[in-house]
Amino acid sequence: MPHSVDESESESKDPKEASGNQKLYKCLFEGCIVKKKHDGSQKYLSVSNKSRSNAKRHYLAHDPKKELRHKEKWASAIAKIKSKEKHLAIIPNPTTQKILKQNDFDNFVMMLMSSLASQLELRGRTFFTELLKKKFYERQTQLKAALRNLTDATTTLDAWTCRRRSYLGETIQWFDQKSLIKRRNACLGCRRITGRHTYDVLAKLIESIHDEFQIKDKLRGSTTDNGSNFIKCFRENGAKSTLPTYVAQINAVREENQQFSDDEEELEEEMHYFVLGDLLTEMSDTNNNNETATLPMHRRCACHLLSLITKADVLKFQDHFLNN
Repeated sequence: MPHSVDESESESKDPKEASGNQKLYKCLFEGCIVKKKHDGSQKYLSVSNKSRSNAKRHYLAHDPKKELRHKEKWASAIAKIKSKEKHLAIIPNPTTQKILKQNDFDNFVMMLMSSLASQLELRGRTFFTELLKKKFYERQTQLKAALRNLTDATTTLDAWTCRRRSYLGETIQWFDQKSLIKRRNACLGCRRITGRHTYDVLAKLIESIHDEFQIKDKLRGSTTDNGSNFIKCFRENGAKSTLPTYVAQINAVREENQQFSDDEEELEEEMHYFVLGDLLTEMSDTNNNNETATLPMHRRCACHLLSLITKADVLKFQDHFLNN
């Protein structure tokens, strides 16, 4: 008898108690009276592993009203067994069917999957496309809900080109409102750039991302590399920086160094001192004069600056010392 029929209506006992290829089962019918052996122990139903007709006769004998619908269960179980055997019989054999092309191999894999797991439904590309869109909108809604209660945040931006297509990526960082010490981050978007990487194109794309998540008034700065397009983008549209710039001091040092380099006499190195208080209190108005800023303050990536120094500026110093 098929397992799907008797497993729900009988309890299997230790197979060692049975002899040979038989197992002992205890009938769980309400009206079934378990027989007793000579020693007083219960006498279980003995069922062969190869044929379960004994169990079938026992079930039919103890269910005269056919309330448990044994025949229907029997027919359903037999149909499942035959269906499984039929699927196993049609599995393609790679030894008899030659696989010469990729299409032949793809068909073989599909037939194998459909035969071994016929209950599974094969999905097409449109199903996974819709599923991806659904998951994307769910995550986007969660991110907007998390950013709704923020007061301060920063972003990082980068643009790149891959296979003749240009993209702009932006991430956001903020401190968790509950712990205030745990930093969290998320990706705001990865947008396609159409046209050239000009400052006005970048500005419009960045503004659209900020408007979508409603974080324009919550940003305290944006960090980018030292690309000229990003620098001009934030110079024209970014907020005015409150940090002092040392343009005058740097130019003065450069002029003095130029005078020393022109002299043929060897001079000792000198240290240039600045008053720290004056530098901290000095406010630069030359950095950005934009009154209608649509972007946050600009921050240049320090790691990118150090990388440029080690790759380009060091070579200039080496040439200068070698010439002298």
